[in-house]
Amino acid sequence: SFVARQAELGEQEGSASWLSRIRDVLHDPHTTRVGILALAAEVGYHPAYVSRAFRRRFGISIGQYARRVRLARTARALVVDTDCPLSSIALAAGYQDHSHMSNDFRARIGTTPSDWRRFVIRRD
Repeated sequence: SFVARQAELGEQEGSASWLSRIRDVLHDPHTTRVGILALAAEVGYHPAYVSRAFRRRFGISIGQYARRVRLARTARALVVDTDCPLSSIALAAGYQDHSHMSNDFRARIGTTPSDWRRFVIRRD
C-alpha cells in the first residue's frame, strides 16, 4: 500500500547512511564532477529517489551542494597554495576552466579569485 511504502521510504531515509555516502563522495578531494546517475548507482537507488531524499535531508539539491563544495575547495586552495596558478586550481576543483571558476566565484563570493587570494593573504 501507499502508506506502507511511504513508511518504508521514511525508514530508509531515517537511517540513510547512503545519503551520507553521497555527501562523502561529493566531499572527496578526488571527486571533481559526478552526475546523479553515478551517485545513484553508487548507493543502489533510483536517481529520482536519490535527488528527493537528498533535498529532504540536506535542504538543497545535489547540484547546489556540489557547487558549494567546489567553491569551498576553490577558496581554500587559493590561500593554501599561493604559488599555484588559478587555471590549475580551477581544473583541480572541477571547473571546466579558469573563466568558469572566476564567474562562479564572483557570483557567489562577490569578488574575483585573485582579489580573494590577496585579501586573505594580507589579512593573515
